[in-house]
Amino acid sequence: MEKKNESWDEDVPSGHKDQWLNWISDISNLTSIEIPRPYFLTSISKKQLHIFRESSQLAYGAIAYPRGMSGAEVYNAFTMAKTRVELLKTQTLPRLELLAALLGAQLSEYLTKTLQLTKTKCEVIYWSDSQIVLSWISSTKQLPQFVRTRVQKIKELTSSNTWRFCPTSMNPADLLTRGLETKMFNDRKQLWFQGPPWLREPEDTWPPQPITSIHAEYESPQLAVTTIADIEENPNILNIIDLPKYSTLIRVVRVTALLVLFARKWKTPEVYNDNILTTKEMLEARNLLLKATQQITYKQEISYLKNSDKFKEPAIVRQLNPYLDDEDLLRCRGRLQYTDLPHDTKFPILMPKDNYLTTLIVQSMHKTVMHGGVCETLTHIRQTYWIPQGRQLVKKNHLQVRDMQKNPWTTISICTHTTFTEIKSSTITGLSIYRHRLRRSSLCS
Repeated sequence: MEKKNESWDEDVPSGHKDQWLNWISDISNLTSIEIPRPYFLTSISKKQLHIFRESSQLAYGAIAYPRGMSGAEVYNAFTMAKTRVELLKTQTLPRLELLAALLGAQLSEYLTKTLQLTKTKCEVIYWSDSQIVLSWISSTKQLPQFVRTRVQKIKELTSSNTWRFCPTSMNPADLLTRGLETKMFNDRKQLWFQGPPWLREPEDTWPPQPITSIHAEYESPQLAVTTIADIEENPNILNIIDLPKYSTLIRVVRVTALLVLFARKWKTPEVYNDNILTTKEMLEARNLLLKATQQITYKQEISYLKNSDKFKEPAIVRQLNPYLDDEDLLRCRGRLQYTDLPHDTKFPILMPKDNYLTTLIVQSMHKTVMHGGVCETLTHIRQTYWIPQGRQLVKKNHLQVRDMQKNPWTTISICTHTTFTEIKSSTITGLSIYRHRLRRSSLCS
């Protein structure tokens, strides 16, 4: 609801309303669930605290289990869990996994202080099913800023040798991130309240640490190993590419094209045996970025066009009469559709005004018309795109360029001790100075 910028006065969409009513009706079934109050019923000789963490595109969280030994018997119980919903700013899945690891470290710090575990010399063990996060935590190389900040906080609270690998199928924290009905929870409540079965077994039977390491690619700005998995799980390419890192449109399109080419080569290496990008692949990458942006900004409009019976007609649909083409791109229809103009001009691609990709498009078009005025740039843009309040955006970009050109003068220092050599006049044919002036400055010694 927050991502769609819906106000408190608007009616809740029917889809969300049905989910809310189902959740309310399912609450009554929680009375059948019993939570054991004591952690252990006998005296414990050796204590451990196990923290499991997990994340998805919906939420991320962590859960804690104390484990104790009494002779040959092993006991463990549910203690506490913390969950966070998805962020308003879309993040990649590995970054969400890292946030879950940080939440797990903070959970263990809270329990250590609250239960006074330091007095009993309780060992803390952290479990993660993300090999990328485990590699980040144990890495000594330079990491991206977002990753570096969170890893530093994790290392302040934990030790890298206390983190271990746990398969997703055995991770109880996975229940935190999916959203379960009461019936489904009852089927898996033993995993929730007691943890994985191997936690009650000797330590030599616990899941082994994977031998392979895949953090090398992720320590550089480029994403590689899990890119294919992210594309398959969440097809929005903007969950993988960080647009603000790129300053030009051609650069972000080229990176996207290389990313898609890499994914295709991974699946069918016998078909794609070179790294040369074609014009068709660049166009596909551009359309992929445009479609991803539209899916985020015009999600409500796209849902209405696909199923108009279940949603209220948005205002922009009434104004621009858009439709989805064969590539699921949102295009506008107007009076130009009856002309003989090119297809992109008759049916321009709808792009939001307040978006970084749209800004890159405006800057690219401004350079294409050789830094022409507002009208020239806007005319060139409308041959392919339609931007609501586009003139204001073009004018804003035009003013930014003018501000950069306010002080173009170059200062040249003249050295008096240089030996001048006589040359023929034909050696230098001419000197062209455009909007620059020479200003006498302090002489160099």
